[in-house]
This record gives sequence, C-alpha cells and structure tokens, in this order.
Amino acid sequence: MQSIKFISTDHSGIDRIKTLWEGLNKHHQIRSENFRERYSAMTFEKRKQMLFKKLGDGEMFVELAIDMNNDKKVGYCLSIAMSLPENEGEVESLYIDPAYRGKGIGEVFMKHAIEWLDSKKIVCKRIVVAAGNEEVFPFYERFGFYPKFIILEQN
Repeated sequence: MQSIKFISTDHSGIDRIKTLWEGLNKHHQIRSENFRERYSAMTFEKRKQMLFKKLGDGEMFVELAIDMNNDKKVGYCLSIAMSLPENEGEVESLYIDPAYRGKGIGEVFMKHAIEWLDSKKIVCKRIVVAAGNEEVFPFYERFGFYPKFIILEQN
C-alpha cells in the first residue's frame, strides 16, 4: 500500500468519485435480485441530488485513494454528518477497485470516516448495505457495525 495516497475533500470534490461510484452502482446492479432496474436507471447526477437533499445543511467527507504508480483513482469513501436529525451520520458509500481489494485501503477509509464522524460529535453512525451485498458484513463488523433492521421495499 506504499504507493497509495489518500486525498480528502468536502462536498466540492464529489465529482472526483464519479467513475468509481459508477463501478459501485454496477456492482449493486449485478448483485441485486429485485432492484436491478433501479440501479441501471440510476445516474451519478441523480445520486448526487439525492445525497445533497439528504445532507441538507450537514457536512460531507469524501476521501479518494490514488495509486501514485499510475495516477489511478482506486477507491473512495463518502461520509455525511446530517444536520437533521442531529448527531446522525453515515458512511454513505465505499468502493474499492476489485484489483486493489485486500490491500488495507478499506480499513484506512473506515478509520478516517469514523474519526471524521467522531470529530463532528456524531452519536448515531450507520452504514446501509444493499441487498445482495451481504458479504461485506464481516468487514463492517470489524469496526463495530452490525445489522439492526432489515427494510423490505416494494419493487
């Protein structure tokens, strides 16, 4: 991981994650049994609008991992601290290029995201995992995140 550089920004840098977000969206589209059409219809612009609506007057933390050997963006993590309801935050989105998984990048992202949420005095922290992507549970459990609810939604 010596060649990986981490760069952080706020909401103003969200466009830097577009191609990586598209990789995550494709990942969810493949894994989803019931909502493939929603993922295939989702664009980065639509997702951005949803995020900013959810964010309200809150704050956003965007972190990118870049392989300095080839100047390639290889992962990102996006977290939000919402103004309403107070003291709630979320690791909203995390994606790592498949070729770079298992190299500790996700651990760095989670450590930084939790530190940032703590610095914002966030009491309730959460991560929403898309159905079909449950294999990530053990990873998030290492950071103290466990399933609390299962939400069923009509397709």
